[in-house]
Amino acid sequence: MDLLLLMEKTLLALFFAAAIAVAISKLRRKLFKLPPGPITVPFFGNWLQVGHNLKHNQLPELAKKYGDIFMFQIGQRNIGVISSPELAKE
Repeated sequence: MDLLLLMEKTLLALFFAAAIAVAISKLRRKLFKLPPGPITVPFFGNWLQVGHNLKHNQLPELAKKYGDIFMFQIGQRNIGVISSPELAKE
């Protein structure tokens, strides 16, 4: 019985921690006016989505979804992508 209660409290704490991390991520994008991009996971960024070998065919798919300028994270590093030659010249 005590183990079940402990597991329940642990799961609730993890859920609230994840919810707070997502809220902070969204707020950070708005405050710093960062380009759009996929939602990041704390500590991992978008590494779980793109993997350790970022394939060149993944970038056009992300550009279709988020626009010509977008951002994603690998770990704690922000990576900005400009997928339009006209915007890159500016």
